[in-house]
Amino acid sequence: MTDEIQGMPSITPTSASNFSKFYFKKTRGNLVKTVISVIFILIVGGGTVLATKAWDPLWNPFRMDPERVMSAMTDKTKTVKTISSDIAVSLQNQKQDSLDVKISAKNDSNNKKTTLSFALAVNQSGMSASVSGESIIIGRDGYVKLNNIPPIFSSLIGQVQGQWFKYGQESDINEIDNGDTERLQRLFMDSKWYIVEKELSDARIDNVKTYHYLITLNQPELKKAFAEFVKQSQDVPAQPGAFGKVDYEEIASSILDEFFEKAGDIKAEIWIGKKDYYLYKIKAEKEIDLKSLTKKSGDAVAFSIGIDFSDFNREINIEAPKNFKDFKELQKGNPALLPIL
Repeated sequence: MTDEIQGMPSITPTSASNFSKFYFKKTRGNLVKTVISVIFILIVGGGTVLATKAWDPLWNPFRMDPERVMSAMTDKTKTVKTISSDIAVSLQNQKQDSLDVKISAKNDSNNKKTTLSFALAVNQSGMSASVSGESIIIGRDGYVKLNNIPPIFSSLIGQVQGQWFKYGQESDINEIDNGDTERLQRLFMDSKWYIVEKELSDARIDNVKTYHYLITLNQPELKKAFAEFVKQSQDVPAQPGAFGKVDYEEIASSILDEFFEKAGDIKAEIWIGKKDYYLYKIKAEKEIDLKSLTKKSGDAVAFSIGIDFSDFNREINIEAPKNFKDFKELQKGNPALLPIL
C-alpha cells in the first residue's frame, strides 16, 4: 500500500533517527537533573539529621566531643540533690568462692535523709550464708532492720530479726567529718580525674539515650586533688619553719602511690545521658592479685562493680519507721550484741 493515510505525516528513517536523538537528549537531561536533586536532598537531609543528632553515629562530624560531654556531666552531677542508686559488687577467686553485695539506696542531701536495703551472700567451700536488711538515716537518727540472718547466728541475735531498731548519733555525718567528705567530693569533681580512652557505641539505659565511654582514672590529677584536700583539712595553714615548707603533694603521693602501684590502671565504662548529661551507669571489672596487696600467698580475685543511677532531683519520700525499739535497751539485755551491731 503506497498511499499515505490522510492527516498523518510519513515516517522516514531520517525522521525516526532525529526523533530518537531528541528524545534521548531530553531524557538524559531530565535524569541528570533528577540525580542532582536527589543528591542535594540527601546532603541537606542527611546533614540536618546528623546536625540535630536524630542519627548520631560515632563518625558524625557534629557529634559532641567526649571531653565536653564529661565536663557537662561533672557540672550536672554537682546539681543533684536527690538520687537513687543500685549497686552490685562481686568478688570471686579461682576456687569459685565468692562474695556478692547488692545495695539499693535513695538519698536526699537537702534534708539529710538516706534509705537503703542491702543483701550480702557468701559462698565458700560449698557452704553459703546470706544477710539482708534495711537502714534509714534521718539527720542524727538511724534505724536498722535485719530481714534475714544465717541460722548459725539465730541463737545469738535472732531476737532482732525483722524488727526496726533505732540508734542515735551525737551529730550527723556532716558534723562528724567537719565537711571533709563534701570537700573531698568537690575537689575530686573539680579535678581532671578521668582520661577518656575510647568512645563506645551509644546505648539506652531505661529508655534514655546515652553516650558510652571507656575511661581510666587520671592518677596524677587525683593525687593533686588529694594533696589539696590534705592542705585544706589543716586547722592552721602550714608555714615555712625549721623543716621548710610542707609539701602536700609529697604527702599525698606517699599515701596513694603504693595503692596505685598495686592496683594498676583502673578502668571503667560509663553511660551519660545525651540530653540531660546525668551519669546513668558505671561498670568496672578488674582482676586483683592478693599477693601484691597482702604480701602473702593468695589467689587472684575477680572484682566487678556496677552502679545504676536514677530519679535525679525527683521528690523522694523517706520517713522513719512507725514501730521500732531503742537499740540501747536491747544492748542492756544482751551485751553480746554490742560488737556485732
